[in-house]
Amino acid sequence: MRTWIGRRPWPRRTIRRDLAAGSGDTDAPRRRIRSRTATPRKPRCHRRRSTMPLIRVSMFPGRDQDQKAELIRRLTDTFIDVCGRPGQTAEGVWVILEEVPPSHWGVAGQAGPE
Repeated sequence: MRTWIGRRPWPRRTIRRDLAAGSGDTDAPRRRIRSRTATPRKPRCHRRRSTMPLIRVSMFPGRDQDQKAELIRRLTDTFIDVCGRPGQTAEGVWVILEEVPPSHWGVAGQAGPE
């Protein structure tokens, strides 16, 4: 089998006219005849599906575990109150806390303190 890199040398929806007309060539592979007006299906990655909301927070390190737990709880409750769909529960909301050292931040074009 030959592998093509890049663009195929033939159109994607090519059909052999003799097979479409029923010429009787039974040794040739048959292809499904598709209407040119048919709308193609969307790729699987573009189909609508339910997604879990993800809240990502970047902050300086230094908070204790109780403060982080309270922040996660309040962010989740606020999201459900403001943006939640009917029947959505807290189990469907994800929160990620990222602690970034000040040396990795930049504000107004200036790097943070070392």
